[in-house]
Amino acid sequence: MPSDPVPSAGKYVVLGIATYSPEELQLLDDLEAAHEQWERSSKVVVFDVMACRDMNEMREYVPPFRVVVQTPVVALWDGGKLVESRTGLRMTRELLQNRGLL
Repeated sequence: MPSDPVPSAGKYVVLGIATYSPEELQLLDDLEAAHEQWERSSKVVVFDVMACRDMNEMREYVPPFRVVVQTPVVALWDGGKLVESRTGLRMTRELLQNRGLL
């Protein structure tokens, strides 16, 4: 997945979660429940931040972050360009809601 190119058309969302967090797993459940409303306009990929050994590896998934101090992390591309990124549960949920993914 880190080597997958960002699509040049449509929305592309990369979401990194800590799989030990019940709140972040609930966010994934909510995202899945809203699948019908975003499936035609967006591609969403998810990764486990705990699988990353260090920040260099994390940046292969979500390049805009120098350091991640809160999870989840989300980055959104539209038309191949990075347009938004956030960390932390509240900010990630807000981005997903504002972009029609929740």
